[in-house]
Parts: sequence; C-alpha cells; structure tokens
Amino acid sequence: MTFFERSPTLSAGTEGYVLDADLDTDGSGGGTLTIDAEYNGLTTSAGGTLSATFTEFASADGPAGDDVVTLIPRAAISGLTEAASDYTDTLTVVAAGNF
Repeated sequence: MTFFERSPTLSAGTEGYVLDADLDTDGSGGGTLTIDAEYNGLTTSAGGTLSATFTEFASADGPAGDDVVTLIPRAAISGLTEAASDYTDTLTVVAAGNF
C-alpha cells in the first residue's frame, strides 16, 4: 500500500490507506476534545497518514473524561492488486498526558 502526505483522499481503483478519527463524544471532563484536521476525514474516502512513529490525532484543551474517538482505517485498492487471505491490520494506540 502507498502512504500519503497530509490530508489524502482515496480514489477507487488506486491503492491507498488512511486513518479517519471521528469524535463521537466530547465527555464531561471540562476540556474540549479536538481531532487534528489531517485525521478528521469528512468523507468516507478521507483521513490521515498512518505512521510507525508518534502522531497526535486528537487533543484536549483541558481535563478529559468520558471522551470517545472512533478510529476508522480506510483502504482503496487497484484492480491489479492480487487477492490474498492474509491481509491484516493492527493499530496500536497509546494515550499520554501532556502536563
């Protein structure tokens, strides 16, 4: 798969893979949770770059509690991509406080 630069949009028939982060609940912690613009895919074919290094996709401007963010991996393939039975996805998410 091809990894894209900021704010990629998937196109049918072209290989691509992105991560969309949707804010489902901005909880009762008092801070406002914000999704980074790169990962805030506004359509079913948009999202941010996947990376093997730390990349912030959401942050809060104060205490966070009961916040819910849904991560949605999105993919598009080429008609030339061979079928296989061993395609897998593993997403590792690490949460950290910044004081």
